[in-house]
Amino acid sequence: MPPTEEIGRAWTKSQINLLDGRVQEATELGKRAKEIKDAALALQREERAGSKGRKWKKNVNKVQQV
Repeated sequence: MPPTEEIGRAWTKSQINLLDGRVQEATELGKRAKEIKDAALALQREERAGSKGRKWKKNVNKVQQV
């Protein structure tokens, strides 16, 4: 439980802007992580299927950029 003086405290504009920036950063990181995960899964599928064509090379490059 926070101290009583913290309960009714108002947020300053700079604090709100800082939080907004961090939320946007986290959102971008999440999107990037999903792209990498999808590329890695596609690589696994293609590797199991035995075909290593143009898409496989593209996905390898995507994953290596991390």
